[in-house]
Amino acid sequence: MSPTLRVTAFVATLAVATCSFAADVPKGIRAAYKRVSQTIVKCDFTAFKTLFAEDFKSTDPSGKTISREEFFKAVEPLFSSNTSGTLNEKFISCKEHDGQVDVEFDAHVVMKGKQGKTHIREVGVDSWKKIGGKWLMVATVDKTFDVKMPEAPKPKGKAKS
Repeated sequence: MSPTLRVTAFVATLAVATCSFAADVPKGIRAAYKRVSQTIVKCDFTAFKTLFAEDFKSTDPSGKTISREEFFKAVEPLFSSNTSGTLNEKFISCKEHDGQVDVEFDAHVVMKGKQGKTHIREVGVDSWKKIGGKWLMVATVDKTFDVKMPEAPKPKGKAKS
């Protein structure tokens, strides 16, 4: 999968969004996901970047791990080439350990722009820690990550001979 198609947590991720939280997802984590959602809805990449810890790592379904900087380079085009987004996300389970909260999720994101709609389906686990009094994402491990880019527009009119 090309780095340009790697979007996480980003998905990890909900104002024009539907969230179905598992009963055990802590209030602070729910608020963090709402912040993620707002950045996706507005395609606000600057705000999106503030939700991730400096040592954030993203792991794709094949097991390849990339750094925060590599992740941002991969997802930035989704924000810059689109004007809005929606997210439907279901939270499956939540486990707390050693000051970290791991949230298993199933998400469908639609990014909308001039080129059409990009559909993203992501299933994985986001890990959050409270750093400096704020919940930040420290890792995402994806089980599924599928991206459907918009189809190229078909030529209009008849071809000239």
